[in-house]
Amino acid sequence: GREFRRVLFRSVNTNRLIKMFRFADGLKTGYYREARFNITATAKKDGLRLIAVLMGCRNGRERFREAARLLSEGFAMMQRVTLAGQGESMAVIGVKEGVEDRVHAVTARQVEAFVLRSEELKVEKEIKLPKAVKAPVTQEQALGDVVFRQKGRELGRVPLVAEHAVERAHWFWRFIGWRP
Repeated sequence: GREFRRVLFRSVNTNRLIKMFRFADGLKTGYYREARFNITATAKKDGLRLIAVLMGCRNGRERFREAARLLSEGFAMMQRVTLAGQGESMAVIGVKEGVEDRVHAVTARQVEAFVLRSEELKVEKEIKLPKAVKAPVTQEQALGDVVFRQKGRELGRVPLVAEHAVERAHWFWRFIGWRP
C-alpha cells in the first residue's frame, strides 16, 4: 500500500507593513545589492488606492516606516468629492412628436472623484447630448453623458438618462402641431 502523509505548510508574510499600517494590503518586499532594501506597497482606504515604491532603504525597518509615512501622507492629501448626485438634472432636451416637447436629462448614478485637498475645486462640465430625440421616450432611456474635468484632467463621467417617459402624440395632434 501507499502511505499518505499530511503536510502542513506555514506561510509567513515578510511584509510587516500589512500588520503595522491599517489600510495596507500588499504587495512586494525585497533586497537587491544595487537597490538595497525595497518595497512596493499598496493600500486602499475609502475607495482610494495608493501605491508607494521605495528603494535604497538602509534596512527593513526603515523601508516599512517610510512606506507607511508616504501612504499616510497620500491619504491625507486627497479628498473625495461628489460631482453629481443620482437623478441630478444636467440639461433639458427637446422631444419631437411627443405629448411633451421636452424632458430633463438626469444623471444615471452618483459620480464621485478624488482630488487634492490643496486645490480649489473648479470643475468643468462637458454635456454630450443631441438637441432633440424622437418620441416615444422611456424613463431612464440613455440620452448622452456628462464628463467632469479639472484643469483638463477627467475626474469622472456618467450617463445622462431621461427623467421620465414621454409618449408619442397621436397622429392627429402631430399633424395639426398641437399638444394636448
